[in-house]
Amino acid sequence: MHPTPLQSGTVHDRASELTLLLAGRIADGHWPPGHHFTWPQLAAEFTLDQYLVVTVLAPALRALRTAGAIETRPCAGHRVTTDEPWPPDTISSTPHYRHIETELRQRLHSGMYRPSSVFPSALVLGEEFGVSATTVQVACRSLVSQQILIPRQGITFVCPDLTDLSPRQVLTPAGRRTAGRYERHRAFGKELTLAAWARDPRCQVSYSTLRARYVAWRWPLEKALGPLTRTRLPPTPERPRIHTNHQQPPE
Repeated sequence: MHPTPLQSGTVHDRASELTLLLAGRIADGHWPPGHHFTWPQLAAEFTLDQYLVVTVLAPALRALRTAGAIETRPCAGHRVTTDEPWPPDTISSTPHYRHIETELRQRLHSGMYRPSSVFPSALVLGEEFGVSATTVQVACRSLVSQQILIPRQGITFVCPDLTDLSPRQVLTPAGRRTAGRYERHRAFGKELTLAAWARDPRCQVSYSTLRARYVAWRWPLEKALGPLTRTRLPPTPERPRIHTNHQQPPE
């Protein structure tokens, strides 16, 4: 299917336009009862980036779901409302959080989420997968522990070093090395604890990054001590200052 960009306008206008367009497909039978679709399919069709997925696609599908035009099954996807039961192959014994973690790892590996970009919130992913935000947070724990996802001040970013990771590191939870408090690790011809290596002048990253690289990602220690090779996370925007009547804004 060829991309179908939405008309320009505010995100509210685009969300309304998308709602009407999808409702029209359902009304004219282009999407018959039981028609299955996914968020990535619609994002690709309407050329929606991650920002527009949150501000346009999510509200449009929310409106259709509220109207009873579509229905969602946890981790099975979305379909046009029908009286028919969901197919048996949509019922899995795999816990929802594991299904979501696997899907997110596939997306990170495919480049759907770019290094240093803002990762979708648990609320948005919960709407997409038909589960609660808590289930999404559980699914992301392993990714956060490996520092593939980096939470900061209420916003989650994709790791700047994502493209340096091997497919196995991204697609599967890495086996953990032991890094006890007094355990020593060898590099550059000497043995130190991980905390001591973090204070060594040759260490160019924080202790948490060093630990994630060495313990979770299983990097060689000398490589783990090196600097970030990608663009660092964007700074958190400063909030505008509010000036009272007795204060003059700086020139």
